[in-house]
Amino acid sequence: MELNTIYKELGISKEVYELGETIEKELKDRFREIDEVAEYNQMKVILAMQKNNLSEALFGATTG
Repeated sequence: MELNTIYKELGISKEVYELGETIEKELKDRFREIDEVAEYNQMKVILAMQKNNLSEALFGATTG
């Protein structure tokens, strides 16, 4: 089934779809910036965990 057919079945007109595409293109640079900040912050957390010898196992639940 084509994506256009699914949108049509959901009641999303071609005009609304195209408007969404236009807005997404306009926000592309902002989304990239957000992704870059998120990646940078994630790397800082991973580095801090490594420096302090923490592993994911320490965050798991225990059964007692």
